[in-house]
Amino acid sequence: MISFTRNYQLINLFESLNSFFLIFFILLACIILIIFYFTSRLWVYVPLKMVKIALEKEDFQKVNKLKQSKTEFRQIGFLIDKFINQKHKLEREINERKLVNKKLMSRELQLATSLDAAGQGLWDWNINNNFIFLIKIK
Repeated sequence: MISFTRNYQLINLFESLNSFFLIFFILLACIILIIFYFTSRLWVYVPLKMVKIALEKEDFQKVNKLKQSKTEFRQIGFLIDKFINQKHKLEREINERKLVNKKLMSRELQLATSLDAAGQGLWDWNINNNFIFLIKIK
């Protein structure tokens, strides 16, 4: 069997360009991935880390940085600030209620001791539901 080979310059040019474009696209993909990594780190990772620190440690510096941001994290900064203020207000209210409850228990103990010492009782009548409350000391 006889075979003939012929060199086509167009096919050789295509093969050399094909490998060039393959290398070019691989390099381009690597550059795009590197750019994506750094921009996502700058725009997402760093602000999310600030959110985490602001919530865990109530760091108002981080909250203020978030509030000064020009991205959506600005609104998150305002929400965190509002959350921390509401939390502190609620903690104060809880402490005030505990103090009032402690005083009330002390007064109830004082009243019960006084009634016991006097040998008297106490009653109250709720007109709305016709319920009578009676404490009788023995």
